[in-house]
Amino acid sequence: MVAPGATHGGGSEDDVTGYSWISVDMRALARPSEETHRRFLNKLNFEPGWREDMPTLAWTLSEPGRPDWVSTIELARLVSDRTRAVLEPLLGPEDRVQWLPATLTTSEGEALPYWVMHFPEPFDPYDERRTVRGPSGLPLPGGAVVSRARTAGHDVVAPPLEVSSLFVSDRVLMAMLDARLTGWDCRIATVA
Repeated sequence: MVAPGATHGGGSEDDVTGYSWISVDMRALARPSEETHRRFLNKLNFEPGWREDMPTLAWTLSEPGRPDWVSTIELARLVSDRTRAVLEPLLGPEDRVQWLPATLTTSEGEALPYWVMHFPEPFDPYDERRTVRGPSGLPLPGGAVVSRARTAGHDVVAPPLEVSSLFVSDRVLMAMLDARLTGWDCRIATVA
């Protein structure tokens, strides 16, 4: 069963040839509005599970523009309608994403509908033998190796406790590039 406000895709694992790390471009930082519930966002980042009662989620961007991926102090995965339109149809059959409604107010004062991507069922996508981990259990920089077996059926992956980034399959990356989504950086992930 898929929770209300949640989606899962129907992509094929045959489409997946590799993964890339996606991280938000930190140059433009959106500030939370007074009504944005920071405790909720902290729990969202560190406690798995589907969310039903969402408080107001709103940010203001002081720099000009309207990036598709927006950097926030709370490390929320804040994305535009365009980003959701690109990613949602490409979610793999095992992907679970809950799209939480949010608002981004531009420096010009325009309030735009945005979404916080929440991953209620995170899983560890790393190859146990090849990944080098630190004391926290997180992979060390340059030490992460994505397991092709563990990520079968996934096209958008958010590893537990890694709230500022995610992995996307090659087909999702190509769609993001084709759509010219803005506000993100990418690097190729090591896959075994």
